[in-house]
Amino acid sequence: MPANRNRYALVALSAVGALVCAVGAERADAGVVMSISVNNVAVVTNAALGGPVGGPPIFTYDPDFTQAGVFKLTGDVNMVNIGNTHGMNTPVSIENLSGGTLNFVITFVGDLTFNPGNTLNWTDSSSWSLGGPDGQTLTTLGFNNPGPDGDSLWTAMADGVDVNAIWDDPTGLSGSGSSLGVSSENGTIAAINSSIGIRLSFSLSAGGIATVSGGFMLTPAPGAMALLGMAGLVKNRRRRA
Repeated sequence: MPANRNRYALVALSAVGALVCAVGAERADAGVVMSISVNNVAVVTNAALGGPVGGPPIFTYDPDFTQAGVFKLTGDVNMVNIGNTHGMNTPVSIENLSGGTLNFVITFVGDLTFNPGNTLNWTDSSSWSLGGPDGQTLTTLGFNNPGPDGDSLWTAMADGVDVNAIWDDPTGLSGSGSSLGVSSENGTIAAINSSIGIRLSFSLSAGGIATVSGGFMLTPAPGAMALLGMAGLVKNRRRRA
């Protein structure tokens, strides 16, 4: 191989090598914490969830928590690590055990560093259903309050900053068995430097059971993937040389 072709190959390999390091993610099982407030009072603050159970590609954490006579939370929080796809998804249920309507803000945050210095594509989805006795209601926090809009039912976060919201205020369900079907949105974001998260914000009437499923998933943007493909091309050329 001519000398300058060797030089070009080395430059290409260096660039691709840097990118391979960039698009790789730290293990998505590094930990998940949960925070819960009820009627603007902190009940749980950055509590480490039990787990994980399982292993690659899905690490499952246990958010189960009960405050006697107030509420019960059950379900799973999953950190996903499938090839070039990383993210968080969760099916959870919250039951209002009290005698009145409660306002909840529940946040799950998982450790993740992904694609530093490059762009990510994200997909965000969420669905909700309402159970319990007839006549129950599930609404956004600002549904019955005049003034500025309240928080959305579902908000995806990256590095502590809101990225996307689904089921904006005012949104509500009334009656056992009512539901909000899957809503999905997508976009792009800079790299994940430390964490991703999901925030659930809602009012739930006495006896109601809110069940939410959804996920915030990320993949490297096409440009990054094309350069990863170049790594194999350069490697093959070196072998032939």
